[in-house]
Amino acid sequence: MNEFREKILYLLEIPRTRKELMEILNAPSTTVLDNLQILIKMGLVAKYPKKTCEKQGRPKIYFYRKKSKEKTKQIKELFDEINK
Repeated sequence: MNEFREKILYLLEIPRTRKELMEILNAPSTTVLDNLQILIKMGLVAKYPKKTCEKQGRPKIYFYRKKSKEKTKQIKELFDEINK
């Protein structure tokens, strides 16, 4: 695993959007997205959409580091609760 992906994993201890990662890492959107997709395929990262308002529009996509199946389930439940 390269250093850039390791930084992403470290930052994803808490859920973050791609834009937040871009700003922290000072990297282009495509670079961040390409590396996130690789980490998702490796099974280390997951993504979850969160609707930010009651109006129409695209939800924000949050990425987070997978810890275990139990932890992933807790994170999903938390997002579901927030989206109510």
